[in-house]
Amino acid sequence: MLGATGRTGRHVVDLALQAGHQVMAVTRGTVPDTARPGLTWIQGSVLHEDTVDDAVAGSQAVIVALGPSKENPDVCSHGTQLAVDACHRHDVQRIVVITGAAIGHPPDHLGWWMRAMRTTWRTANPHAAHERDEQERIVKESGLSWTLLHPPRLTDGTGGPTRIGADLQVGANDHVDRIEVARAAVEAVTTGAHAGAGVTILQP
Repeated sequence: MLGATGRTGRHVVDLALQAGHQVMAVTRGTVPDTARPGLTWIQGSVLHEDTVDDAVAGSQAVIVALGPSKENPDVCSHGTQLAVDACHRHDVQRIVVITGAAIGHPPDHLGWWMRAMRTTWRTANPHAAHERDEQERIVKESGLSWTLLHPPRLTDGTGGPTRIGADLQVGANDHVDRIEVARAAVEAVTTGAHAGAGVTILQP
């Protein structure tokens, strides 16, 4: 699990453990003192090949929930590439990567406000836009059984019913709780759902 200490990644870890999975999670900080059955922390950076290799070795699937970083502006694409490379070395076929609706969802399925926001963001942040595009390219060309999750605005609620699909229309008010994105990621690695597809997840 890459991005395990982030606001969405923490939910991924919790839900994966609840589902009975063994989780290998990377952290840059101090490894928590409290042991949790099924959870192994790997201390290091997702930008270091050895750290990512240790996290992937022996796994059956990988979830990437990396977010942008001012300190490491290429963390999403670089970390994802290292994860893909490690998957090939260790014969891990399944990878699920969380990006965003304004990044990978088809523009013709974005409402006018979302399209305008996407254009504004890309114009103001060309490097960040390229970096996220590169992350998606890496996943799609990985040769693995991949899924890209494209959530819209992330919220910190307690979850609820969701809609998920590749052709959903995403409007200005659409959102999804982080816990539901995490749930979709864990379900995708557990069941193989949405393999070879980029899908958006929304709450009504």
